[in-house]
Amino acid sequence: MMGHQGRVQQTFGVVLAVFAVDMAFGLDRAVQTLIVDRVPYVQRLTFLKETDAVRQQLEQQAP
Repeated sequence: MMGHQGRVQQTFGVVLAVFAVDMAFGLDRAVQTLIVDRVPYVQRLTFLKETDAVRQQLEQQAP
């Protein structure tokens, strides 16, 4: 593993840069929407944001 440390760091650097560009252009939301639409299991997880505790926290955070 130690022999590959430089390559691992470079790979994660590239991945980080790709995600940064993705977020800068708003593509992350498009990808999230695509995943939620295509993967039924993820759709079931959206109930978490509908709980009262989460809703209250979101209301407090809103400008």
